[in-house]
Amino acid sequence: MDSNEDRVQRLLNDQKRRLLEDSRGVHISQGEVRLPPEAEQDWLEYVSELDRQYSAHRQITVRAFAGYPAVKPFATLTPAELETELDALLEHLLANNIVVHFGRPVSDAEVYRFITEELFEERMDDIRINGMLHTFLYDDVHPDVESEVRSALDDFFMAFFMRDYALLWRMSAHGAAYSVHAGRMTPERLMLAFQRVFDRVMMFTGHCLGEASCEIDGNCAEARCVLSWTGIQRETRRVCGGSGEAVVGFQKNRYSAWDVVRVALPGLMETRASLSR
Repeated sequence: MDSNEDRVQRLLNDQKRRLLEDSRGVHISQGEVRLPPEAEQDWLEYVSELDRQYSAHRQITVRAFAGYPAVKPFATLTPAELETELDALLEHLLANNIVVHFGRPVSDAEVYRFITEELFEERMDDIRINGMLHTFLYDDVHPDVESEVRSALDDFFMAFFMRDYALLWRMSAHGAAYSVHAGRMTPERLMLAFQRVFDRVMMFTGHCLGEASCEIDGNCAEARCVLSWTGIQRETRRVCGGSGEAVVGFQKNRYSAWDVVRVALPGLMETRASLSR
């Protein structure tokens, strides 16, 4: 049971919560189990300060937020100097609550060049709260398109062999701008083709994928890999299977995700003409 002091603090916390909710038109959930009064007070003060600074809508460059650190131009650094300068730069950024994440292996030279020549010129919200980190992603500026396509390919095969109709439908191209030619298939045609496969193969008992290769041309991509699969025929209940080259065509949608627009699977769906560039 809360003490008298805790009950008073609860009342103050409730008042601050209502003021925040009224000013922003939102509901701040307390959760099923309330925090201790002092912890709840700290949290509400954090939210209040975040709201105050964010409402100011003040933006500055990352360089300014980091205090205009003195950095040597990348082109002037020797290999021996690079490690020392990069370590000092990353420590300085962390001291100013800035973290940079790289989603794939990137050389120290590229890390230093990216931060000093590109990231420093990006604009960010001028919000400074103890314990709050500002995180930047290298892939947001330099996306690894081939990895995106490979990931979309893996997602497609997972959905297909698990017979996940909902995910297959979501991954098909629904945008009105998609033209249907040279093998492109509407979502309805794709789902009909999948259903014909599932009607013929009662269940899949296994599949194996080889290394994928990707061809990318702007918003169009084509992924190829060796696919082998086994299953049980619906009519005969006999083991069936196939192997060969699988081809999946993709097109980037307005949300920068890759939609499936064409599928050819050995022994399951016939190969069509290559995706038009």
